[in-house]
Amino acid sequence: MAEDASAACGRCGRYDTLRSIDACAFRIPGSSGLAGKSLSQRALWLTAAGIAGLSIATPLVSTRIFDKWFSFPQFLLLSQIPAISIALILTCHNRLRKLSKGIDGRQWVPFALAVAIFVLAFAGLAYSLFPYLVIDEMTIWDAASATNSMQFVLWGVLITLPAILGYTIFAYRVFWGKTRDLSYD
Repeated sequence: MAEDASAACGRCGRYDTLRSIDACAFRIPGSSGLAGKSLSQRALWLTAAGIAGLSIATPLVSTRIFDKWFSFPQFLLLSQIPAISIALILTCHNRLRKLSKGIDGRQWVPFALAVAIFVLAFAGLAYSLFPYLVIDEMTIWDAASATNSMQFVLWGVLITLPAILGYTIFAYRVFWGKTRDLSYD
């Protein structure tokens, strides 16, 4: 039962965090983009609820995870992750509220804060699960492919990644400075 709750919170948290990042990054075309900011505020609090639910459920599922987070020396260092996450959520909420009132024009800040919230949530989950991919069931070494398969993938990445990066740089250089501001007039 607790594993089902943890999985449900994880799905909810991932979906709402991505929706929050999406809503913070893109303004909905309209008179002032207020609909996008309202969506961002709702998605931010759903994200916070998903992260909180996952953070509460995960230590309850596994005593190993509970001991990793709540043993004394680690607790002092690890308690900063939820504290910083709460501070980022409140800062993002305040920034979105200011944007909806037209007080501040720095529209990139909520996006950066949403990305930071997601990174902290992922870091906490990665710390909780390591070295397991499935809680107390399968380690990363159990899930890894054979060495020959991994070497094949490595060569594929070594060939395709520079090609993709080179093409991206080429495309940016070709189109640099050739765009205009979007206008609906």
